[in-house]
Amino acid sequence: MCSNRTYSYNRRNLANRVYAADEDRQYAIERAEELQSGLELDFPSFVKPMLQSHVTGGFWLGLPVWFCSNHLPNHDEFITLLDEEGNESPTKYLAEKSGLSAGWRGFAIDHELVDGDALVFQLIRLTEFKVYIIRVNQVEDSDEAADVADLDVSSTKRIKS
Repeated sequence: MCSNRTYSYNRRNLANRVYAADEDRQYAIERAEELQSGLELDFPSFVKPMLQSHVTGGFWLGLPVWFCSNHLPNHDEFITLLDEEGNESPTKYLAEKSGLSAGWRGFAIDHELVDGDALVFQLIRLTEFKVYIIRVNQVEDSDEAADVADLDVSSTKRIKS
C-alpha cells in the first residue's frame, strides 16, 4: 500500500553527528535480540544495528544477504515498513543490491533513528516488514525499556504470496 504523503525534510547537519559508544550499541543489540527471540517463528526476522550511513547522508540500508535470498523477491519490489504504531512507510527494495533505498530515508527521519539504534525486522507478509525500534539512548530502568519484553507481537499476519 502506497501512501500519498509528501515528504519535506530539512537537511541534517552532518558535522554534528553523534556516534554511539560501543557498550551502548551492544546493549541495544542485545535488547533487540531478546525481543526477536520472543517473536513467532512462523515469521522470519533479523536484527539490524543502525550505523551513520543508515541514518544520515546516503540513507542506504543493506539487508542481510542470507535473509534476502531465502525470504524476499528476486526482483525489485516495493516493501512496506510497518512501525509499532501501525504507520506504513513504502520503501523500494533493490534485489540485486539486497537493500532498501527510496523511502528508507523518510522512515529513518520520521522515526528519528540514530547511530546505535537496533531494529528488528519481522517479515509478516511477502512484501511487508513489522519494524521494532530499540533506542540506543533508552535508559535501562525506564518504563519504555521495561515494556520491550512485553511488546505485542501476537498481531502479526500470515505471510501471503
